[in-house]
Amino acid sequence: MQEITAEEVLTFLSNYCVGQNQGMRAKDLIEAISKHHSSDSKERKLREIITVLRDEGYPICATPERGYWWAETPDEVMGICKWFHVRAVSSLRVISRLKKTLPRLTGQMAIPGINLSAAVPKVKHKNYSRPVQISCVAHIPEELHGICREYVEQHQEMDFDKLCAAALASFLFQEGLLEAGDFYWEIVGEE
Repeated sequence: MQEITAEEVLTFLSNYCVGQNQGMRAKDLIEAISKHHSSDSKERKLREIITVLRDEGYPICATPERGYWWAETPDEVMGICKWFHVRAVSSLRVISRLKKTLPRLTGQMAIPGINLSAAVPKVKHKNYSRPVQISCVAHIPEELHGICREYVEQHQEMDFDKLCAAALASFLFQEGLLEAGDFYWEIVGEE
């Protein structure tokens, strides 16, 4: 038995699955097109074909509840775009939360009590109704943490948090992630 082709999927959807009420789930779509039973590999192939057809500009919509269908109205396309947007934001949130576990897994320790905050940006002709705060949770390698701790023990007048903040600010500046001057001194707490 041959696999279904992009042309077969395109023809079937544009003729028999027009509008969200006519959507078909992957399994049913494969069986209707090929007249054979569906399988996981056939469903993966269908998803690949749908991706290619969408990339080519065909208005193929889908949701888990309704299956695949050929968009009948602009509202259907916009609804699916919104659905994909929500799904993408959710995926980005998961990525962000997973990345926050990396420092601990790579042997880094969190700097205690460090919160880097930038001043509210001043933009011409913009009136912010509430302040905007940019925060950064900083992590440094365990070895550097130990070096900072030893230095503070030897130099009693030095504050551990300020030393870590200065080291971090210096590193971020060298990496091009911080502007010189005001922001650096705000972090270090010196005038």
